[in-house]
Amino acid sequence: VIDTQPPAPATGLVVSDNFGAEQGPLTAGSTTDDNTPTFSGKAEAGSVVTVLDNGKAIGSTTADDNGNWSFTPGAPLDNGDHDFTTTVTDKAGNLSAEGEHLAVTVDVVPGQVQLGGLTDD
Repeated sequence: VIDTQPPAPATGLVVSDNFGAEQGPLTAGSTTDDNTPTFSGKAEAGSVVTVLDNGKAIGSTTADDNGNWSFTPGAPLDNGDHDFTTTVTDKAGNLSAEGEHLAVTVDVVPGQVQLGGLTDD
C-alpha cells in the first residue's frame, strides 16, 4: 500500500480542567487553574496525535481504533497565555496540517499580582 496523502487534521479538540472548584471543558479565552489539563479529540485511527502549545510539541498519543485520543501533559504548563493545537501523523509518516486552535490562560495562583515595572517619582 502506497500512502502519500496527509491525514485530515484532528477534530473536536477539547481541553478539560480537572482541578479546583471549576472543572470541565475550557472555552476560548478562558482561564484555568489546572496546569496539567486533559486534551482529547478525534483523528485517523492508529495515527499519532501531537499536542502543540504555542507551536512547541508538549507530547503525543495514539488514536484508538475508533479515532479517539486523549493526552495529559507529564510536565506542568507555565503560567500565562497558551495557544493549543494538534498535528496528526498517519502510519505512513504523512503529517497533517494543524488542527483547531484553542487559546487559554493558565493561572495556578488566581488573584496573584505581578509588577511589570516600578517608577520612582
